[in-house]
Amino acid sequence: MQRLIAFGLLFLTLNSARLKPTPELLTPTQMVDVLTDLELAKAMVDYYTDDEATASQLLQENARLVYESYNVTPDIFQESYQYYLERLEVMKEIYEEVIERLEELEEDN
Repeated sequence: MQRLIAFGLLFLTLNSARLKPTPELLTPTQMVDVLTDLELAKAMVDYYTDDEATASQLLQENARLVYESYNVTPDIFQESYQYYLERLEVMKEIYEEVIERLEELEEDN
């Protein structure tokens, strides 16, 4: 009986350790918002800058500003991105929404 209780406690301990929350992931809607702004930032850098080194630096700075505007760290964004990459149907829906938003912005201009 003691072994059964010990095994049960061990199982619960291991299971609870495995279920500890990771840093909060972005929702699909938040991912759409951030990805849309990152794509716009990339397009602006590509449009205004020919120098590859300068473009890279500007893109990093613009990405930092996008993350800050959504109160997201690059690590949380990357973890969320990886999470959705492992769920391809959701990632497909995210990118379909990003494309739709970008097309709407293009039509407005």
